[in-house]
Amino acid sequence: MSRPPAPRRFGRVNWLGVWTVCLRDLMRCGLQWKACFLAPAIQTLLFLLVFQMALGGDGGAARVGDLDYLAFLAPGLLAYALLKRSFEITAYSLVFDRLEAMIDDILGAPVTPAETVFGYMLLALLNGVLTGLPALVAVLPFLAGSPASLTATLFFAAGGALTMGLLGVLAGLWARNWEAIHGVPSFVLTPLIFLSGVFFPVRALPEPLQLAAALNPVYYVIDGIRWGLTGQGDADPLIGAAVIALTIAALGPLCWILFRRGYGLKT
Repeated sequence: MSRPPAPRRFGRVNWLGVWTVCLRDLMRCGLQWKACFLAPAIQTLLFLLVFQMALGGDGGAARVGDLDYLAFLAPGLLAYALLKRSFEITAYSLVFDRLEAMIDDILGAPVTPAETVFGYMLLALLNGVLTGLPALVAVLPFLAGSPASLTATLFFAAGGALTMGLLGVLAGLWARNWEAIHGVPSFVLTPLIFLSGVFFPVRALPEPLQLAAALNPVYYVIDGIRWGLTGQGDADPLIGAAVIALTIAALGPLCWILFRRGYGLKT
C-alpha cells in the first residue's frame, strides 16, 4: 500500500511562492511592455521637450538655485513616472484579481500573508526598475553632467517604488470597483506627487503646504532622486532616507494585518 505524498516543506520562507506572486503580474506587464515600460519614458521625454520649447529652446534661461530648469525638472519627472507605475501595478492587480475572483489563486496557495505582501513589494520594486531605467535614459541628456551618485539614486528610487507599491496594496484592498481605484491617481496620487517638488522647489509653496510637504515621504523620494542625479536637493538625504525607511516599516505591517484579516479580499 503506497503512502500518501508528504507535505512539501518550504523552510521559514516560501521564496518560490513569493516569486510566483510577483512573477504572475510582472508577466502581465511583459505582454504589454510598450505601454508599461516604454510609454512612461516617452511621456517623460515629451514633458521635457515641451518645457524646453516653452522656455524658447533654452532650458538655461530659467534657473532653480544652481541648476537650469530642465536639469531640475528631469529628476522630478523620472520620479513621477516611477512612483505612478509602482502604485498602479499593485493597486490595479489586486482590484483585477478580486473582481475576477482570481484572488483565490493566491489565497489558496501555500503562502502566508507576510509572503504575499513581500511578493507585492518585490513586484513594485522590479516594476519600478523596469520603468525607471528607460526614463533615466530619456532624462540623461537634460542633466548638467553625469549623475552625482547612482547609489543614492537607486536607493531613493527603490524606496519610492516600495512605498508606492504598499500604498497600491492598501488602495487595491480598499477599492470595491474600477471607478473607485481609478479615482485614487487622479484625486490623491497626482496632487500628492506634483506638490512634492516635481515641477518647482517646495520652498516656493505657501508655508502651510511646505509643512505638509515636509511630512510627505513622496517629497523625500523626489528630492533624494534629484540629489542623486544632480548633487543638489532641499532636504538632508540622510533624513530623507530615514523617513522613507520608517514609512516602509509602517506600511508593510499594515498591509500584512489587512491580508491576515482578509480585509477586502472578498467582493
